[in-house]
Amino acid sequence: MELCAVASDEGADGLLLPMPYFFRYAQEDLDIYCRTVASCTRLPVLLYNLPQFSSGLEKPTVRQLIAETENIVGIKDSSGSLEILRDLKDHGIDACRIVGNDSVLAKALSEGVCDGVVSGVACALPELILDIFQQTVASKEFHRSTHLLAELIKQLDQFPVPWALKWAVETRGIAPATFAQPITNERASQANEFSSWLKNWLPFAIKQAMPSVRTR
Repeated sequence: MELCAVASDEGADGLLLPMPYFFRYAQEDLDIYCRTVASCTRLPVLLYNLPQFSSGLEKPTVRQLIAETENIVGIKDSSGSLEILRDLKDHGIDACRIVGNDSVLAKALSEGVCDGVVSGVACALPELILDIFQQTVASKEFHRSTHLLAELIKQLDQFPVPWALKWAVETRGIAPATFAQPITNERASQANEFSSWLKNWLPFAIKQAMPSVRTR
């Protein structure tokens, strides 16, 4: 709640509210937690569902929180599942629906269950995510770009999050990749292989899906 006040004082337009980390909590615990935090601020609040690293939200909890709490306006769902976003659509809940997992972005757009994305891939390759949003979902350009996204994610998934994205940023010459823990020789070898793959793949991807964008 102190951070809510800091964010408001510093001019934030809204808050992203993650669920409590480390220990697992029941849905009623998450419900009262979210309502209490939301009550301490006038800023709009997005719930943050990341069950891989915290207690996961369930569909009824999300519906009730958005429907009953004035300034809880939606959710960023990074679970890799579209069940909550589909549920909001099915129940006609007016909510801001943000995808936080690139692996389900194409499907979410195709089903009309998301309003935007907070994309890890966009940190390294914003051109691709922008191109996907600029296409209509029925177009061959959309399917071509989302296929390229799937190819990239397959490579990223070899590594812990967000290691490969850091190496991708480094490969593009944007910033060096730094890590809080030592990297094994095997991982370093994998990183070199990934970097070589990316250097070969990136010009092709940009030519195919983003012809107006120059590679670095």
